[in-house]
Amino acid sequence: MTEIEYIESIDACFPYDHEKAWKAVVDEGINISDNAAYMALYRICGPPADLPDSEVRRMLEYWTSKYNHPTKSMMLNAAKAVVHGADLPEEEILRCLDEIATYPGLYNAIGILWQAAPRGGDWPGRATEAVEQKCDEIRKGWEGAVDGST
Repeated sequence: MTEIEYIESIDACFPYDHEKAWKAVVDEGINISDNAAYMALYRICGPPADLPDSEVRRMLEYWTSKYNHPTKSMMLNAAKAVVHGADLPEEEILRCLDEIATYPGLYNAIGILWQAAPRGGDWPGRATEAVEQKCDEIRKGWEGAVDGST
């Protein structure tokens, strides 16, 4: 399965209610790519409202025990903030985005950081303007690197 196929297959269909299945989904993502691994984490960050917190913690612990990457610790911190409905300070999000930028293609990591960012005053439902701009800048830089224009 390709990274895109994997992401599309779990985007709205993460098997939260079936431990064996969600473990297999996490393992598969980790085996495909770092971006796919972060897609699994992204889905863990958005569980159904009726899923007990203890189950979400188990999923986070499982993902953490199986995945290894230099950005794992900071991304786990952001994921926990998202799960608990908390925002991380804008400065911390911007620092994390700067680090993620050094690993081209981690689009799902950007998504998690965006979710953990404080909401912008005049931008209902969106991150602060500085975070939005940084996310766009990173994506454009990666896209330019892929097509050879940077």
